[in-house]
Amino acid sequence: MPDQTERDMEELFAAIRDAKAIERRTAEAPAVSAARLLKYGTRPNAVVDLDVERLLRASTPARLMYGTALGRAARAVSPMAAAAAGERATRRMIGEDLLEVIEEDGAAFLVLRLAADEPVPGHLEVRSPAGEGARISLGKPVRGIIQLRLDHGDAELSRIADLVTQPDSAIYLLP
Repeated sequence: MPDQTERDMEELFAAIRDAKAIERRTAEAPAVSAARLLKYGTRPNAVVDLDVERLLRASTPARLMYGTALGRAARAVSPMAAAAAGERATRRMIGEDLLEVIEEDGAAFLVLRLAADEPVPGHLEVRSPAGEGARISLGKPVRGIIQLRLDHGDAELSRIADLVTQPDSAIYLLP
């Protein structure tokens, strides 16, 4: 059985290891100004800024600030889906709009049924609580429905398909 000195040393080494891990994570996160982060959240396209994405994965305060910016810019938001633990959400209400992921013959489709009298969204962004996210441009609706094939061969569309069905992911409909 280890004596008190050995336990104290183990605790000290564990604390040093944890501090070094935090230091590494902080050093790995790029320096991004708040203005750049907010501008990224309200960008009019789906272009990715890798420095901002790395920061969003590494920093909880940055994720909160970014989520606030997206929420203000969004036409509608679904912060979380109602699903049992471990289940995948295939239907979500985003404001008055209905988002569905439909799998048919080995293919997956994202179907967005738009509410009448609402402006048509131009982009959809999905964010996990850990900061992983993706944004895609939406096409023009046909009779109030926007439909996209979620091609698993395309990394961005595959990430969207995965994130959209995670109940704890936030979904934003943006102009």
